[in-house]
Amino acid sequence: MSIFRVLFLLSITAFTSVYANQKVVLFNDTSAWYHWGCTGTSTALKEGIQELGFDIQAVPINVTYALKQVPQFEEFNDLQKFDQFCEENRETIEAIQNAVAVVITGEGTIHDLRSGPKALLYLAHISKKFFEKHVEIINHSAYPKDDPGLSACFLENFEIEKERAERELEQAQAIYRTIYAELDFIAIREPVSQDEMRKINIASTLSFDCLPLYIRDHYRTKKRIKEKTLVIAGSAAFSETGAEKLCRYLETIAATGFEIKVLIGAAAFPSKDDQSFVSFLKTHCEAPWELIKASSMEEWLDTINQATFLVSGRFHHSIAAFCLNTPFIALNSNTHKVHAICALLGQAEPLLFSDPELFDHLLLRTNAIISSPSIDNDTKVTEIYQLAEKNFNGLKSLAEDRFSNSASKSYSSF
Repeated sequence: MSIFRVLFLLSITAFTSVYANQKVVLFNDTSAWYHWGCTGTSTALKEGIQELGFDIQAVPINVTYALKQVPQFEEFNDLQKFDQFCEENRETIEAIQNAVAVVITGEGTIHDLRSGPKALLYLAHISKKFFEKHVEIINHSAYPKDDPGLSACFLENFEIEKERAERELEQAQAIYRTIYAELDFIAIREPVSQDEMRKINIASTLSFDCLPLYIRDHYRTKKRIKEKTLVIAGSAAFSETGAEKLCRYLETIAATGFEIKVLIGAAAFPSKDDQSFVSFLKTHCEAPWELIKASSMEEWLDTINQATFLVSGRFHHSIAAFCLNTPFIALNSNTHKVHAICALLGQAEPLLFSDPELFDHLLLRTNAIISSPSIDNDTKVTEIYQLAEKNFNGLKSLAEDRFSNSASKSYSSF
């Protein structure tokens, strides 16, 4: 047998060895949750990881929210609390133990000090500290403290909310800084969040949400066949205060001949605030409107694609509209994530539900769209494809390092 054949067989052996344990456990999977945009980003994320040669054990978001005995932040290093957590969450611990890497797709979950982000931060912490795994948080925004100014009740309770936020900010920043400093790779999907983390000395890779990768790989844009169609979607910051102005706006637009479609729908577990939004419209909006409860990714994307324009406080809906060259008017969400993507994409900043002049501002932007409806975002969309692909840089490096180390050992033995 020639020396070249021997070396080739050894390289194959090394490759097989390095991928003998190739499982990635992916926490916070939203494939079936909230709305179809979450399904799209989760699908594209899992496909990208699989293309690198890894197997995936996806743990859905409801499992992380239901974890038992998650310690308080000040108890994250307590061994007794860790033992209790392991005992109460054996399947989760087994998934971590059997994985070569722990990946958390944070999306919009990691903000403030609520139970959801606390559970994810604790999983990241114990995966690194106690199990010595390669740990990443990717495809996400990170905001240690919510901005009360994005809440519609902020104007009514200005001093109380402002004082509370300032009091809690320092504590939240310290917690986020401690956990994020332990991670092997961090990909943040928009620049405002990245800047917030940079303020607490956390370096990260600027990426983008993975939804555009799904649209690129799975959806073929169809020719628009309807004119004068407004598609509206809700917001995680939906409030009845701002919605009253929104209803007045819809009634005004409908009077000009626009067909109004309210877009909701999810693979299995729809967003509760979408349900609240629809209920409010049913009782308060006198304009005629059609409820579109999308039953598939294609129907969801078709609805946005066929719209003359979109009005939405949804992160993923706005991204989909941009990728499909559908003009959109952004409303605020519960963090600055929508503000951030609007800045990154060169779009006007979101209008606030709490804005006393919301009605007038909506009309101004609508008139601007109607007067110049044709847009071409294709060059910028190509750029965000490249940013979205950066979510996989950490696992790419891990795969390359494992192969290189294994191959080196095999050649040394030879």
